[in-house]
Amino acid sequence: LAADQGIAKAQAALGQCYALGQGLPQSHNEAVRLFRLAADQGLAGAQNRLGLSYYLGQGLPQHLGEAARYYRLAADQGYAHPQCSYAMACLHGEGVPQNHEEGARYYRLAADQGFVQSMLALGARLADDQDVPVDERSLEPALTSVRTGARLLARATQSE
Repeated sequence: LAADQGIAKAQAALGQCYALGQGLPQSHNEAVRLFRLAADQGLAGAQNRLGLSYYLGQGLPQHLGEAARYYRLAADQGYAHPQCSYAMACLHGEGVPQNHEEGARYYRLAADQGFVQSMLALGARLADDQDVPVDERSLEPALTSVRTGARLLARATQSE
């Protein structure tokens, strides 16, 4: 198998199969082992999935600090989903010191890529004035992002 040969994408894909029980018996322990091998090679998807495993305590003890660390590693490679996850960790102080500015910054990074969850979360924080630093120059792009997110979400729910 390619995963046995150390190919990170194959390790992550096989880990996902174990995590979900797709084509293999479900094993969170084996999933975590494979995600870690791929994450150690810098694969953002595996870092994100390992962060989720730490967050949920699946296949290893729950550890919010490690979850945030792996989300950050993947987020800093430019991937929207872990940017959103890291933003939530920052805003809620889960595994990292609470930091609203850092959380808002990572929400914006993900929203700028069209990640609907971040668009809506950022918009909700703006609407509720929850310590999201906003200046006049950033307000209109943020509102545009929220409107786009709402339209995408509406389309997705109509097609279900």
